[in-house]
Amino acid sequence: MKNFDRQQYNNPQQYAQDIKDKGCSGFCPVPWLSLGINNNGDYRMCVQAAANRKVRGVCKDKNDNVLSIENTSVVDARNSEIFKETRRDMIAGKRSEHCQRCNAEDDAGSQSRRWVDLQRYWNIFDIDDAIKNTDTDGTIKHEDFPLIDLDIRMDNTCNLKCRMCGPTESHQWYTEWMKTTGFTGFKSYGHRVALKMDKNRAKIVGDNPYQWTERVDVASILQRDAPDLQQMFVSGGEPLIIQQNYELLQSYIDAGTANKMELDYNTNFTSVPQRILDLWKHFKQVNIGGSVDGVDAINNYIRHPSKWDQVISNIHKLDNQSSDNVTCWLTYTWQILNVLDVTNLIEWILQQDFYKFNRYSQGPCFTYHPVHNPVHYSVTSLPKKTKQYVERHFEQWKSGWLREWCNSKPKDYKMRNAFAPLRTANGKELKIITEWDHGIESLYNEICKSLDNMVAFMNSKDTTDALPEFMRITKILDKSRNEDFEKLCPIVAKDIKEHLNE
Repeated sequence: MKNFDRQQYNNPQQYAQDIKDKGCSGFCPVPWLSLGINNNGDYRMCVQAAANRKVRGVCKDKNDNVLSIENTSVVDARNSEIFKETRRDMIAGKRSEHCQRCNAEDDAGSQSRRWVDLQRYWNIFDIDDAIKNTDTDGTIKHEDFPLIDLDIRMDNTCNLKCRMCGPTESHQWYTEWMKTTGFTGFKSYGHRVALKMDKNRAKIVGDNPYQWTERVDVASILQRDAPDLQQMFVSGGEPLIIQQNYELLQSYIDAGTANKMELDYNTNFTSVPQRILDLWKHFKQVNIGGSVDGVDAINNYIRHPSKWDQVISNIHKLDNQSSDNVTCWLTYTWQILNVLDVTNLIEWILQQDFYKFNRYSQGPCFTYHPVHNPVHYSVTSLPKKTKQYVERHFEQWKSGWLREWCNSKPKDYKMRNAFAPLRTANGKELKIITEWDHGIESLYNEICKSLDNMVAFMNSKDTTDALPEFMRITKILDKSRNEDFEKLCPIVAKDIKEHLNE
């Protein structure tokens, strides 16, 4: 495992592939370089670790007490039990149980968070560094591995209530949560949050855990405990409507360190105020990953109550009006509700002729994230008949619409985003994930590969026992929101109903 001298590699893709080829596919930089803060203030090892329903990536001490920014320093949180256990597994060449989501995506041929970070940090950190400076129990010293990557979520304030989401990520969900579950509260990463109805609207009873930024000075804590921070992933809730996010950005601008920091955002594209565009100009790099789960009515249905015209307007605003340090891509949350609409989305994206968008996506059109939880939304829960239909649909679309579109272009065709400015690191251009720039056949093959990987994930297991819960929740939400899954997705709905009546 110690034969990964960085000097022998020419690019990050080569390094990441060698990691896999040498049987170290469970290794990831995150437990050594990164930390997460949940939107309730609890520390979390990694957002992907939330897929492990037993632990959800939450940091705890040896007595099983949850660690939060209100009771524990950033430095101490980095040696919590989950971090030490995961480091021990990775150094031993094991795939940690906390990394279920990345493991599943890697097995399906998708590009997981693990492989993105392996390529991102390959020239400053590798397995040799981990082995050399990690104690046998998994403990590290903060000075050996300064925190350079932070995933921070300030609040659960959001203007949407997405189908696959819930009250932990959006306060808009409170009332429907009580209606759909019958519960008078919910779990927030290890804590119990109580709800009550107040004039037909549910509210939190007692202290609101999502208001932790009102109780601590997060900017001062980060300046003290993470002075070497280079990258910050910002989410929510919806980060572009959360006031505390603006205050945190301003603190780095005021400190004169914004130009050394890279920002990554997860947004829903419903709000892109001029204020945020002005703040972003001060930072080294800003990467915007925006969620679009279908075209028009499908996106509105999944991400209720978003409006497609508003989403389109903000996408083009970012593509045309944001500063040169801003790059953007679309993220697609693949699930039962939009299992077939992915081809419509690809057609729409190709026809937009974006300049900035998807330059750094994991595929030419978007970065796709299959829903793992709730499992009743996962495409693995589809009936076998539907899965076969999805495969046929993809194959027919590839040989039909996609092939015809490609044939209408010159052989040396490049998407317009191929000519957008490239990001740089250490004075060198980062030509990452741009294989589709090599002509129309490269573009065609990359799109086909993305669809093939999605099919592989869909067929990776059978979780059809979750379909009764899918139909129960769908009917309740449809009634509450005056929507109709069966009319919007007739083929999938028919197959599910037939399956459940067998």
